[in-house]
Amino acid sequence: MTTILLIILAVAAIAKASEYWISRPVWVGGHLYQYPQLKVKPAGSFMIAALLTLFTGLRAGFNDTTNYRIGFNKLATGWEAITRQSFSLGDHPGFAIYQVALKTWISDNSQTLIFTSSLITIFCFIFFDQAWSRKFSLSAYLFITTGLLYFTMAAMKQVLAMSIGLCAIHCLLKRKTIPFLLLLLLAATFHPYVLLFGLGYFLKEKVWTQKVVLLLILATVSGIYMSQFLEIALTTIATVGKKYDLREFEGRGVNNLRFLVHCVTPAMSFMYRGAINKSRDTVTILCSNFSVVTLAFMVLALFGSANMFARMATYFLPFSNIATANIIVNYVPVKYRSPVFWGCVGGYFFFCMYLFATNSSYQYKSIFH
Repeated sequence: MTTILLIILAVAAIAKASEYWISRPVWVGGHLYQYPQLKVKPAGSFMIAALLTLFTGLRAGFNDTTNYRIGFNKLATGWEAITRQSFSLGDHPGFAIYQVALKTWISDNSQTLIFTSSLITIFCFIFFDQAWSRKFSLSAYLFITTGLLYFTMAAMKQVLAMSIGLCAIHCLLKRKTIPFLLLLLLAATFHPYVLLFGLGYFLKEKVWTQKVVLLLILATVSGIYMSQFLEIALTTIATVGKKYDLREFEGRGVNNLRFLVHCVTPAMSFMYRGAINKSRDTVTILCSNFSVVTLAFMVLALFGSANMFARMATYFLPFSNIATANIIVNYVPVKYRSPVFWGCVGGYFFFCMYLFATNSSYQYKSIFH
């Protein structure tokens, strides 16, 4: 726990020292609006990404890290191993080829897999925050304290898919549809759940539309009828080549505190939905709507199968972190901004410590121990 506290302090200090205000002009209905944002100097974001990469990339053990090491050590090498690979999305062909390539042409040391994956993941996440967050220091802080940093060390296939998926969303926000689709398909070869990022194409016009509300209603109804919903969901998943047994998803619902934490951003976007929609602020709209998708999965997780649905919710957590920062900077009234900001900092810090103290799988071990 001491290590993570030092990491948080270092990230906060670097981000704060590197930030500067700029004003982003946006034309809406013939009027020019200025949206202030706290950007970070490239050197600052690079230092933060490098620090977090060293922390995650030099781990010897954490959650499923050992399983990934064992799998890497068992891999065959060379072109033949690549050509024998199944290209069904359920078999994660992109991740398999990525591992074979690392082992064949870089190093057969399993730490190469851990460090390279951390390097790709952390830099993609941090530079996505740098590109789209209006208060980078807060988004970087939330990257750690919401548990997303822990997730990058626990679910390698998923976070590599998310990293490529973030590049896809970056292209979508730049209105580059073809690169968006191609990158999304590439990400799906690492883990097919990332195809849900395709929802972004339909969720960038307004927040809290009827279809978003309908999504939450469907999630609640599906949770009430969980067993029937799981049968439909697993049948759908099987179409991409991955078959699960229904018994694998039996289990308790998600922790209530974790659920409440994921309600924060959707609640904020609901409170300021009028101003957000009037601004036509595509970044905040998309990220806010994705935070509602996170909430929908957490609603499902309340009723059971917490591991599956909470992990799917985590796919959209990077967007919630950006939405939170953007709403505080651009939409919360000035007189409330400081207490909301510090309440956010304190609340998420408590949640981070709670996660670390209560989850036995969050036992970090570095290669130097």
